[in-house]
Amino acid sequence: MPPVRTNHGRASKACHACRTHKTRCYATGPEPMTCLRCRTLGKDCSLQRESLTRDSLEVFEAVATQQPAALQQSLILPGTDTEDAAAPLQVIRDADTNSTYPRQARDPTHEANIVQKDIVSAEESDRLLALFQRHYGRWLSIPETMLSTLRSTDIKDALFLCAACSVAARHSLTDVNAGLSSILSAEAERLLASNVLQPQRPLTFYQATLVLSLWSSAVGQSPTGLDVWLMTGMAIQHGSISKSVKDLATGKIQVIKEETQVDCLYLWNHLCLSHLHACITMRRKAMINAAHIRQARLVTSMPSTSNFELRMAAELCLYWTIYGELDTEPLDLEHAQMAIQSWKSEWNFLFEQERHHFLQMGCSFAQLLILERALGKSSEAVDESSIVQMVQYCSDILQAAIRTPDDRTEHLTHHVFYMITFAALTLIRLLRNYEKEYASFFEAVSRHALVLEASQWLRSIGLPGHIGQTMGNIVATLHQSSFPAQASDIAISSQGEFVFDNFAAMPEFFDLDANFDWDTLQ
Repeated sequence: MPPVRTNHGRASKACHACRTHKTRCYATGPEPMTCLRCRTLGKDCSLQRESLTRDSLEVFEAVATQQPAALQQSLILPGTDTEDAAAPLQVIRDADTNSTYPRQARDPTHEANIVQKDIVSAEESDRLLALFQRHYGRWLSIPETMLSTLRSTDIKDALFLCAACSVAARHSLTDVNAGLSSILSAEAERLLASNVLQPQRPLTFYQATLVLSLWSSAVGQSPTGLDVWLMTGMAIQHGSISKSVKDLATGKIQVIKEETQVDCLYLWNHLCLSHLHACITMRRKAMINAAHIRQARLVTSMPSTSNFELRMAAELCLYWTIYGELDTEPLDLEHAQMAIQSWKSEWNFLFEQERHHFLQMGCSFAQLLILERALGKSSEAVDESSIVQMVQYCSDILQAAIRTPDDRTEHLTHHVFYMITFAALTLIRLLRNYEKEYASFFEAVSRHALVLEASQWLRSIGLPGHIGQTMGNIVATLHQSSFPAQASDIAISSQGEFVFDNFAAMPEFFDLDANFDWDTLQ
Protein backbone atom coordinates (compact mmCIF):
# COMPACT_ATOMS: atom_id res chain seq x y z
CA MET A 1 0.00 0.00 0.00
CA PRO A 2 1.23 3.57 -0.62
CA PRO A 3 2.35 5.67 2.34
CA VAL A 4 -0.61 7.48 3.91
CA ARG A 5 -0.90 10.22 6.43
CA THR A 6 -1.63 9.24 9.99
CA ASN A 7 -3.81 11.26 12.34
CA HIS A 8 -0.67 13.18 13.29
CA GLY A 9 0.40 13.75 9.63
CA ARG A 10 3.31 11.28 9.69
CA ALA A 11 3.86 8.92 6.76
CA SER A 12 3.49 5.24 7.55
CA LYS A 13 6.99 4.79 6.13
CA ALA A 14 9.61 7.55 6.09
CA CYS A 15 11.15 8.68 2.82
CA HIS A 16 14.77 7.95 2.04
CA ALA A 17 16.05 11.42 3.05
CA CYS A 18 14.25 11.40 6.40
CA ARG A 19 15.47 7.90 7.15
CA THR A 20 19.03 8.99 6.35
CA HIS A 21 18.81 12.00 8.68
CA LYS A 22 16.77 10.05 11.24
CA THR A 23 14.04 12.69 11.35
CA ARG A 24 10.28 12.40 11.43
CA CYS A 25 8.64 12.27 8.01
CA TYR A 26 5.33 14.10 7.47
CA ALA A 27 3.43 13.48 4.25
CA THR A 28 1.95 16.67 2.85
CA GLY A 29 -0.76 15.31 0.56
CA PRO A 30 -1.70 12.70 -1.98
CA GLU A 31 -0.78 14.68 -5.12
CA PRO A 32 2.13 14.88 -5.44
CA MET A 33 3.12 12.54 -2.62
CA THR A 34 6.04 14.24 -0.85
CA CYS A 35 7.11 14.94 2.73
CA LEU A 36 7.15 18.30 4.46
CA ARG A 37 10.95 18.38 4.86
CA CYS A 38 11.73 17.57 1.21
CA ARG A 39 9.07 20.00 0.01
CA THR A 40 10.45 22.78 2.19
CA LEU A 41 14.03 22.14 1.04
CA GLY A 42 12.93 21.74 -2.61
CA LYS A 43 14.35 18.23 -2.92
CA ASP A 44 13.06 15.16 -4.68
CA CYS A 45 11.19 12.90 -2.27
CA SER A 46 11.21 9.12 -2.49
CA LEU A 47 7.64 8.90 -1.19
CA GLN A 48 6.36 9.58 -4.71
CA ARG A 49 8.48 6.80 -6.28
CA GLU A 50 7.55 4.34 -3.54
CA SER A 51 3.92 5.25 -3.99
CA LEU A 52 4.06 4.52 -7.72
CA THR A 53 5.85 1.23 -7.12
CA ARG A 54 3.36 0.11 -4.52
CA ASP A 55 0.43 1.24 -6.65
CA SER A 56 1.77 -0.85 -9.54
CA LEU A 57 2.21 -3.85 -7.26
CA GLU A 58 -1.35 -3.43 -6.02
CA VAL A 59 -2.68 -3.37 -9.58
CA PHE A 60 -0.52 -6.37 -10.50
CA GLU A 61 -1.89 -8.37 -7.58
CA ALA A 62 -5.44 -7.46 -8.51
CA VAL A 63 -4.98 -8.50 -12.15
CA ALA A 64 -3.23 -11.71 -11.16
CA THR A 65 -6.11 -12.60 -8.89
CA GLN A 66 -8.88 -11.75 -11.32
CA GLN A 67 -7.35 -12.63 -14.74
CA PRO A 68 -4.51 -15.15 -14.34
CA ALA A 69 -4.75 -16.53 -17.90
CA ALA A 70 -4.59 -13.08 -19.49
CA LEU A 71 -1.69 -12.08 -17.27
CA GLN A 72 0.24 -15.27 -18.07
CA GLN A 73 -0.26 -14.67 -21.78
CA SER A 74 1.02 -11.10 -21.45
CA LEU A 75 4.29 -12.40 -20.00
CA ILE A 76 5.01 -14.65 -23.02
CA LEU A 77 6.79 -13.33 -26.07
CA PRO A 78 4.59 -12.74 -29.13
CA GLY A 79 4.48 -15.81 -31.33
CA THR A 80 5.76 -18.10 -28.58
CA ASP A 81 3.95 -21.32 -27.78
CA THR A 82 2.69 -21.18 -24.18
CA GLU A 83 3.75 -24.79 -23.69
CA ASP A 84 7.26 -24.05 -24.88
CA ALA A 85 8.12 -20.58 -23.61
CA ALA A 86 11.53 -19.27 -24.64
CA ALA A 87 14.42 -19.83 -22.26
CA PRO A 88 15.99 -16.71 -20.69
CA LEU A 89 19.10 -16.76 -22.85
CA GLN A 90 16.98 -17.37 -25.94
CA VAL A 91 14.95 -14.25 -25.12
CA ILE A 92 18.16 -12.22 -25.03
CA ARG A 93 19.48 -13.87 -28.20
CA ASP A 94 16.25 -13.18 -30.09
CA ALA A 95 16.28 -9.58 -28.97
CA ASP A 96 19.87 -9.27 -30.14
CA THR A 97 18.99 -10.83 -33.50
CA ASN A 98 16.15 -8.35 -34.03
CA SER A 99 18.14 -5.31 -32.96
CA THR A 100 19.50 -2.85 -35.49
CA TYR A 101 22.68 -1.70 -33.82
CA PRO A 102 25.92 -2.35 -35.78
CA ARG A 103 27.79 -5.52 -34.84
CA GLN A 104 31.05 -7.19 -35.70
CA ALA A 105 29.90 -10.80 -35.40
CA ARG A 106 30.95 -12.92 -38.36
CA ASP A 107 28.45 -15.15 -40.12
CA PRO A 108 30.34 -18.24 -41.37
CA THR A 109 27.65 -18.78 -44.01
CA HIS A 110 29.07 -15.78 -45.85
CA GLU A 111 32.68 -16.89 -45.70
CA ALA A 112 34.70 -17.01 -48.87
CA ASN A 113 34.13 -20.36 -50.56
CA ILE A 114 36.61 -22.70 -52.25
CA VAL A 115 36.20 -20.96 -55.61
CA GLN A 116 36.74 -17.49 -54.16
CA LYS A 117 39.81 -18.80 -52.35
CA ASP A 118 41.17 -20.27 -55.62
CA ILE A 119 41.28 -23.78 -54.18
CA VAL A 120 39.35 -24.92 -57.25
CA SER A 121 38.19 -23.11 -60.35
CA ALA A 122 34.53 -22.39 -61.02
CA GLU A 123 34.56 -24.91 -63.88
CA GLU A 124 36.11 -27.62 -61.71
CA SER A 125 33.66 -27.01 -58.85
CA ASP A 126 30.74 -27.24 -61.29
CA ARG A 127 32.07 -30.56 -62.59
CA LEU A 128 32.46 -31.90 -59.04
CA LEU A 129 28.96 -30.72 -58.13
CA ALA A 130 27.55 -32.59 -61.12
CA LEU A 131 29.29 -35.77 -59.91
CA PHE A 132 28.04 -35.20 -56.40
CA GLN A 133 24.45 -34.66 -57.48
CA ARG A 134 24.46 -37.74 -59.68
CA HIS A 135 25.70 -40.11 -56.99
CA TYR A 136 24.68 -38.55 -53.66
CA GLY A 137 21.94 -35.99 -54.30
CA ARG A 138 19.10 -38.25 -53.19
CA TRP A 139 20.49 -38.25 -49.65
CA LEU A 140 19.99 -34.49 -49.48
CA SER A 141 16.58 -34.41 -51.18
CA ILE A 142 17.96 -32.29 -54.03
CA PRO A 143 15.41 -32.44 -56.86
CA GLU A 144 16.38 -34.45 -59.92
CA THR A 145 15.55 -31.40 -62.04
CA MET A 146 18.68 -29.75 -60.64
CA LEU A 147 20.89 -32.57 -61.91
CA SER A 148 22.35 -30.57 -64.79
CA THR A 149 21.78 -27.05 -63.47
CA LEU A 150 23.48 -27.05 -60.05
CA ARG A 151 26.37 -24.57 -60.14
CA SER A 152 28.79 -23.24 -57.55
CA THR A 153 27.33 -19.77 -58.06
CA ASP A 154 23.95 -21.12 -56.88
CA ILE A 155 25.38 -22.24 -53.52
CA LYS A 156 25.81 -19.47 -50.98
CA ASP A 157 26.98 -21.72 -48.14
CA ALA A 158 30.77 -22.20 -48.22
CA LEU A 159 30.61 -25.30 -46.01
CA PHE A 160 28.08 -27.12 -48.18
CA LEU A 161 29.97 -26.35 -51.39
CA CYS A 162 33.23 -27.58 -49.88
CA ALA A 163 31.68 -30.75 -48.40
CA ALA A 164 29.99 -31.70 -51.68
CA CYS A 165 33.12 -31.13 -53.76
CA SER A 166 35.38 -32.96 -51.31
CA VAL A 167 33.28 -36.13 -51.57
CA ALA A 168 33.01 -35.92 -55.36
CA ALA A 169 36.73 -35.24 -55.85
CA ARG A 170 37.68 -38.83 -55.03
CA HIS A 171 36.12 -39.92 -58.34
CA SER A 172 38.44 -37.80 -60.46
CA LEU A 173 41.52 -39.14 -62.22
CA THR A 174 42.78 -35.82 -63.57
CA ASP A 175 46.18 -34.53 -62.53
CA VAL A 176 44.66 -31.28 -61.30
CA ASN A 177 42.84 -33.23 -58.58
CA ALA A 178 45.94 -34.94 -57.21
CA GLY A 179 45.71 -34.33 -53.48
CA LEU A 180 42.67 -32.10 -53.90
CA SER A 181 40.47 -34.27 -51.70
CA SER A 182 42.79 -33.85 -48.73
CA ILE A 183 42.86 -30.07 -49.20
CA LEU A 184 39.08 -29.89 -49.47
CA SER A 185 38.65 -32.16 -46.44
CA ALA A 186 40.85 -29.90 -44.31
CA GLU A 187 38.90 -26.85 -45.48
CA ALA A 188 35.58 -28.58 -44.75
CA GLU A 189 36.76 -29.42 -41.24
CA ARG A 190 37.71 -25.79 -40.62
CA LEU A 191 34.39 -24.51 -41.95
CA LEU A 192 32.46 -27.05 -39.90
CA ALA A 193 34.20 -25.94 -36.70
CA SER A 194 33.35 -22.34 -37.54
CA ASN A 195 29.69 -23.11 -38.26
CA VAL A 196 29.00 -25.35 -35.31
CA LEU A 197 29.74 -22.54 -32.84
CA GLN A 198 27.13 -20.25 -34.38
CA PRO A 199 23.37 -20.25 -33.60
CA GLN A 200 20.57 -20.34 -36.17
CA ARG A 201 22.19 -22.44 -38.88
CA PRO A 202 20.50 -22.67 -42.30
CA LEU A 203 19.31 -25.90 -43.89
CA THR A 204 22.54 -26.19 -45.87
CA PHE A 205 24.45 -26.63 -42.60
CA TYR A 206 22.54 -29.84 -41.91
CA GLN A 207 23.02 -31.00 -45.49
CA ALA A 208 26.77 -30.42 -45.26
CA THR A 209 26.99 -32.19 -41.89
CA LEU A 210 25.14 -35.17 -43.33
CA VAL A 211 27.49 -35.32 -46.33
CA LEU A 212 30.58 -35.30 -44.12
CA SER A 213 29.13 -37.86 -41.72
CA LEU A 214 28.22 -40.35 -44.44
CA TRP A 215 31.44 -40.22 -46.45
CA SER A 216 33.99 -38.45 -44.24
CA SER A 217 36.32 -41.43 -43.87
CA ALA A 218 36.13 -42.31 -47.56
CA VAL A 219 37.28 -38.98 -48.96
CA GLY A 220 40.49 -38.90 -50.95
CA GLN A 221 43.73 -40.46 -49.79
CA SER A 222 43.20 -39.91 -46.08
CA PRO A 223 40.24 -39.65 -43.72
CA THR A 224 39.17 -36.29 -42.40
CA GLY A 225 39.46 -37.41 -38.80
CA LEU A 226 35.98 -36.12 -38.00
CA ASP A 227 34.03 -37.82 -35.21
CA VAL A 228 30.73 -38.75 -36.88
CA TRP A 229 28.89 -39.25 -33.59
CA LEU A 230 29.94 -35.85 -32.27
CA MET A 231 29.34 -34.10 -35.59
CA THR A 232 25.81 -35.45 -36.12
CA GLY A 233 24.97 -35.10 -32.44
CA MET A 234 25.90 -31.43 -32.42
CA ALA A 235 23.86 -30.86 -35.57
CA ILE A 236 20.85 -32.55 -33.96
CA GLN A 237 21.23 -30.37 -30.87
CA HIS A 238 21.64 -27.31 -33.09
CA GLY A 239 18.31 -28.12 -34.71
CA SER A 240 16.35 -27.31 -31.56
CA ILE A 241 17.33 -23.62 -31.84
CA SER A 242 17.39 -23.25 -35.63
CA LYS A 243 14.20 -22.05 -37.28
CA SER A 244 14.91 -24.07 -40.42
CA VAL A 245 14.44 -27.44 -38.67
CA LYS A 246 13.25 -26.67 -35.13
CA ASP A 247 9.94 -28.57 -35.30
CA LEU A 248 11.66 -31.63 -36.76
CA ALA A 249 14.51 -31.44 -34.27
CA THR A 250 12.11 -31.47 -31.33
CA GLY A 251 10.04 -34.31 -32.81
CA LYS A 252 6.83 -32.27 -32.83
CA ILE A 253 5.77 -32.83 -36.44
CA GLN A 254 2.63 -34.97 -36.51
CA VAL A 255 1.21 -34.10 -39.92
CA ILE A 256 3.07 -33.00 -43.05
CA LYS A 257 1.25 -29.97 -44.41
CA GLU A 258 3.68 -28.42 -46.88
CA GLU A 259 5.92 -29.77 -49.63
CA THR A 260 8.95 -28.10 -48.07
CA GLN A 261 8.36 -30.09 -44.89
CA VAL A 262 8.57 -33.32 -46.87
CA ASP A 263 12.14 -32.69 -48.04
CA CYS A 264 13.15 -31.49 -44.58
CA LEU A 265 11.72 -34.65 -43.01
CA TYR A 266 13.68 -36.82 -45.43
CA LEU A 267 16.86 -34.91 -44.64
CA TRP A 268 16.27 -35.11 -40.89
CA ASN A 269 15.63 -38.86 -41.08
CA HIS A 270 18.95 -39.31 -42.88
CA LEU A 271 20.79 -37.24 -40.27
CA CYS A 272 19.24 -39.26 -37.42
CA LEU A 273 20.13 -42.48 -39.22
CA SER A 274 23.76 -41.43 -39.64
CA HIS A 275 23.82 -40.53 -35.94
CA LEU A 276 22.48 -43.94 -34.92
CA HIS A 277 25.03 -45.63 -37.17
CA ALA A 278 27.73 -43.87 -35.16
CA CYS A 279 26.04 -44.61 -31.82
CA ILE A 280 26.07 -48.33 -32.54
CA THR A 281 29.48 -48.60 -34.20
CA MET A 282 31.11 -46.47 -31.49
CA ARG A 283 28.85 -47.64 -28.64
CA ARG A 284 27.84 -44.16 -27.54
CA LYS A 285 24.66 -42.54 -26.28
CA ALA A 286 22.09 -41.29 -28.79
CA MET A 287 20.94 -37.68 -28.89
CA ILE A 288 17.57 -38.52 -30.42
CA ASN A 289 14.50 -40.03 -28.79
CA ALA A 290 11.36 -42.02 -29.54
CA ALA A 291 9.56 -38.89 -30.79
CA HIS A 292 11.98 -38.68 -33.72
CA ILE A 293 11.27 -42.29 -34.63
CA ARG A 294 7.50 -41.77 -34.52
CA GLN A 295 8.00 -38.72 -36.69
CA ALA A 296 10.13 -40.68 -39.17
CA ARG A 297 7.25 -43.09 -39.77
CA LEU A 298 5.22 -40.25 -41.31
CA VAL A 299 6.88 -41.06 -44.64
CA THR A 300 4.76 -44.21 -44.90
CA SER A 301 1.59 -42.11 -45.15
CA MET A 302 2.86 -39.87 -47.96
CA PRO A 303 2.06 -41.09 -51.50
CA SER A 304 5.09 -39.33 -52.95
CA THR A 305 7.59 -41.21 -50.78
CA SER A 306 10.08 -43.18 -52.87
CA ASN A 307 11.38 -46.68 -52.21
CA PHE A 308 14.68 -45.11 -51.13
CA GLU A 309 13.05 -42.93 -48.47
CA LEU A 310 10.95 -45.82 -47.19
CA ARG A 311 14.08 -47.93 -46.83
CA MET A 312 15.83 -45.12 -44.96
CA ALA A 313 12.90 -44.81 -42.54
CA ALA A 314 12.84 -48.58 -42.07
CA GLU A 315 16.57 -48.66 -41.41
CA LEU A 316 16.23 -45.81 -38.91
CA CYS A 317 13.58 -47.79 -37.02
CA LEU A 318 15.79 -50.90 -37.11
CA TYR A 319 18.79 -49.11 -35.66
CA TRP A 320 16.65 -47.48 -33.00
CA THR A 321 15.40 -50.94 -32.05
CA ILE A 322 18.87 -52.44 -31.87
CA TYR A 323 20.21 -49.38 -30.04
CA GLY A 324 17.57 -49.79 -27.34
CA GLU A 325 18.34 -53.48 -26.91
CA LEU A 326 22.11 -52.98 -26.76
CA ASP A 327 21.65 -50.13 -24.27
CA THR A 328 19.82 -52.42 -21.84
CA GLU A 329 21.75 -54.11 -19.04
CA PRO A 330 21.71 -57.01 -18.79
CA LEU A 331 21.08 -57.84 -22.42
CA ASP A 332 17.95 -59.94 -22.91
CA LEU A 333 18.91 -62.02 -25.94
CA GLU A 334 15.47 -63.51 -26.52
CA HIS A 335 13.70 -60.16 -26.21
CA ALA A 336 16.19 -58.50 -28.56
CA GLN A 337 15.71 -61.16 -31.23
CA MET A 338 11.93 -60.85 -30.94
CA ALA A 339 12.20 -57.06 -31.31
CA ILE A 340 14.14 -57.47 -34.55
CA GLN A 341 11.57 -59.94 -35.87
CA SER A 342 8.81 -57.49 -34.96
CA TRP A 343 10.59 -54.79 -36.94
CA LYS A 344 10.88 -57.11 -39.93
CA SER A 345 7.17 -57.89 -39.79
CA GLU A 346 6.32 -54.18 -39.79
CA TRP A 347 8.48 -53.43 -42.83
CA ASN A 348 8.07 -56.76 -44.59
CA PHE A 349 6.49 -55.11 -47.66
CA LEU A 350 9.85 -53.54 -48.51
CA PHE A 351 11.57 -56.92 -48.70
CA GLU A 352 9.64 -57.57 -51.90
CA GLN A 353 10.80 -54.36 -53.58
CA GLU A 354 13.99 -53.28 -55.35
CA ARG A 355 17.32 -53.05 -53.53
CA HIS A 356 15.89 -54.85 -50.52
CA HIS A 357 19.22 -56.63 -50.00
CA PHE A 358 20.45 -53.58 -48.06
CA LEU A 359 17.61 -54.02 -45.59
CA GLN A 360 18.42 -57.71 -45.35
CA MET A 361 22.06 -56.85 -44.69
CA GLY A 362 20.99 -54.44 -41.96
CA CYS A 363 18.74 -57.06 -40.38
CA SER A 364 21.54 -59.66 -40.40
CA PHE A 365 23.92 -57.05 -39.00
CA ALA A 366 21.49 -56.31 -36.15
CA GLN A 367 21.15 -60.01 -35.31
CA LEU A 368 24.92 -60.39 -35.44
CA LEU A 369 25.46 -57.46 -33.07
CA ILE A 370 23.04 -58.91 -30.55
CA LEU A 371 24.69 -62.33 -30.58
CA GLU A 372 28.18 -60.83 -30.57
CA ARG A 373 27.34 -58.74 -27.51
CA ALA A 374 25.86 -61.76 -25.74
CA LEU A 375 28.97 -63.78 -26.54
CA GLY A 376 31.20 -61.01 -25.23
CA LYS A 377 29.25 -60.66 -21.98
CA SER A 378 29.07 -64.35 -21.14
CA SER A 379 30.14 -67.42 -23.05
CA GLU A 380 27.39 -69.34 -21.24
CA ALA A 381 24.74 -67.12 -22.84
CA VAL A 382 25.60 -68.36 -26.32
CA ASP A 383 25.18 -72.02 -27.17
CA GLU A 384 26.22 -74.01 -30.21
CA SER A 385 23.22 -72.88 -32.25
CA SER A 386 24.06 -69.23 -31.55
CA ILE A 387 27.62 -69.68 -32.83
CA VAL A 388 26.28 -71.31 -35.98
CA GLN A 389 23.78 -68.46 -36.39
CA MET A 390 26.56 -65.90 -36.12
CA VAL A 391 28.53 -67.68 -38.82
CA GLN A 392 25.46 -67.68 -41.04
CA TYR A 393 24.70 -63.98 -40.46
CA CYS A 394 28.30 -63.09 -41.33
CA SER A 395 28.08 -65.16 -44.48
CA ASP A 396 24.73 -63.63 -45.45
CA ILE A 397 26.15 -60.10 -45.21
CA LEU A 398 29.24 -60.95 -47.26
CA GLN A 399 27.29 -62.81 -49.92
CA ALA A 400 24.70 -60.04 -50.22
CA ALA A 401 27.51 -57.54 -50.81
CA ILE A 402 29.46 -59.64 -53.29
CA ARG A 403 26.50 -60.97 -55.26
CA THR A 404 24.65 -57.67 -55.78
CA PRO A 405 27.16 -55.09 -57.05
CA ASP A 406 26.01 -52.33 -59.38
CA ASP A 407 27.02 -48.88 -60.56
CA ARG A 408 26.25 -47.45 -57.11
CA THR A 409 28.55 -49.77 -55.17
CA GLU A 410 31.51 -47.42 -54.94
CA HIS A 411 29.21 -44.60 -53.80
CA LEU A 412 27.71 -46.45 -50.84
CA THR A 413 28.00 -44.82 -47.43
CA HIS A 414 30.97 -45.79 -45.31
CA HIS A 415 28.60 -47.53 -42.87
CA VAL A 416 27.80 -50.18 -45.48
CA PHE A 417 31.51 -50.93 -45.80
CA TYR A 418 31.78 -51.05 -42.00
CA MET A 419 29.01 -53.67 -41.88
CA ILE A 420 30.75 -55.79 -44.49
CA THR A 421 34.13 -55.46 -42.80
CA PHE A 422 32.72 -56.24 -39.37
CA ALA A 423 31.03 -59.35 -40.75
CA ALA A 424 34.31 -60.52 -42.33
CA LEU A 425 36.35 -59.86 -39.19
CA THR A 426 33.76 -61.55 -36.98
CA LEU A 427 33.73 -64.60 -39.24
CA ILE A 428 37.53 -64.79 -38.99
CA ARG A 429 37.34 -64.59 -35.19
CA LEU A 430 34.66 -67.30 -35.07
CA LEU A 431 36.74 -69.56 -37.31
CA ARG A 432 39.79 -68.95 -35.18
CA ASN A 433 38.04 -69.65 -31.87
CA TYR A 434 35.42 -72.29 -32.71
CA GLU A 435 36.36 -73.99 -35.97
CA LYS A 436 37.70 -77.14 -34.32
CA GLU A 437 34.90 -77.30 -31.77
CA TYR A 438 32.10 -76.98 -34.34
CA ALA A 439 33.86 -78.31 -37.42
CA SER A 440 30.83 -80.24 -38.64
CA PHE A 441 28.69 -77.09 -38.77
CA PHE A 442 31.21 -74.53 -40.01
CA GLU A 443 32.00 -75.75 -43.53
CA ALA A 444 35.35 -74.13 -42.88
CA VAL A 445 36.75 -74.38 -46.40
CA SER A 446 33.88 -72.45 -47.96
CA ARG A 447 33.92 -69.88 -45.12
CA HIS A 448 37.62 -69.17 -45.60
CA ALA A 449 37.04 -68.85 -49.33
CA LEU A 450 34.18 -66.41 -48.71
CA VAL A 451 36.36 -64.20 -46.50
CA LEU A 452 39.10 -64.06 -49.12
CA GLU A 453 36.58 -63.37 -51.87
CA ALA A 454 35.09 -60.53 -49.82
CA SER A 455 38.56 -59.09 -49.28
CA GLN A 456 39.31 -59.18 -53.01
CA TRP A 457 35.93 -57.67 -53.83
CA LEU A 458 36.45 -54.80 -51.39
CA ARG A 459 39.88 -54.05 -52.83
CA SER A 460 38.45 -53.89 -56.33
CA ILE A 461 36.11 -50.99 -55.56
CA GLY A 462 36.72 -47.48 -56.78
CA LEU A 463 39.93 -45.56 -57.19
CA PRO A 464 43.04 -45.94 -55.02
CA GLY A 465 42.28 -44.68 -51.54
CA HIS A 466 38.62 -45.74 -51.60
CA ILE A 467 37.44 -46.97 -48.20
CA GLY A 468 36.59 -50.36 -49.73
CA GLN A 469 40.22 -50.95 -50.62
CA THR A 470 41.38 -50.10 -47.11
CA MET A 471 38.75 -52.33 -45.54
CA GLY A 472 39.73 -55.16 -47.90
CA ASN A 473 43.36 -54.84 -46.84
CA ILE A 474 42.36 -55.00 -43.18
CA VAL A 475 40.34 -58.17 -43.72
CA ALA A 476 43.14 -59.85 -45.71
CA THR A 477 45.75 -58.89 -43.12
CA LEU A 478 43.78 -60.30 -40.19
CA HIS A 479 43.07 -63.50 -42.10
CA GLN A 480 46.73 -63.95 -42.95
CA SER A 481 47.82 -63.41 -39.34
CA SER A 482 45.10 -65.75 -38.02
CA PHE A 483 45.54 -68.53 -40.59
CA PRO A 484 49.04 -68.35 -42.12
CA ALA A 485 48.69 -71.76 -43.73
CA GLN A 486 45.53 -70.74 -45.63
CA ALA A 487 46.56 -67.23 -46.53
CA SER A 488 45.87 -66.08 -50.05
CA ASP A 489 48.83 -65.62 -52.37
CA ILE A 490 47.40 -62.24 -53.36
CA ALA A 491 49.60 -59.46 -52.01
CA ILE A 492 48.00 -56.79 -49.90
CA SER A 493 47.85 -53.61 -51.92
CA SER A 494 49.47 -50.48 -50.58
CA GLN A 495 48.59 -48.21 -53.50
CA GLY A 496 46.68 -45.19 -52.31
CA GLU A 497 46.19 -46.74 -48.90
CA PHE A 498 45.45 -44.52 -45.95
CA VAL A 499 45.61 -45.00 -42.21
CA PHE A 500 42.08 -45.48 -40.92
CA ASP A 501 42.15 -43.52 -37.68
CA ASN A 502 38.53 -44.29 -36.80
CA PHE A 503 39.82 -47.55 -35.29
CA ALA A 504 40.86 -45.42 -32.33
CA ALA A 505 37.23 -44.41 -31.90
CA MET A 506 35.74 -47.86 -32.53
CA PRO A 507 37.95 -50.50 -30.87
CA GLU A 508 34.99 -52.48 -29.56
CA PHE A 509 33.27 -52.50 -32.93
CA PHE A 510 36.11 -54.10 -34.86
CA ASP A 511 37.39 -55.92 -31.76
CA LEU A 512 40.67 -57.07 -33.27
CA ASP A 513 43.06 -59.26 -31.35
CA ALA A 514 45.24 -57.44 -28.83
CA ASN A 515 48.35 -58.89 -30.50
CA PHE A 516 47.28 -57.77 -33.97
CA ASP A 517 50.24 -56.34 -35.88
CA TRP A 518 49.08 -52.91 -36.98
CA ASP A 519 52.39 -52.25 -38.72
CA THR A 520 51.36 -54.65 -41.48
CA LEU A 521 48.69 -52.15 -42.51
CA GLN A 522 51.15 -49.34 -43.19
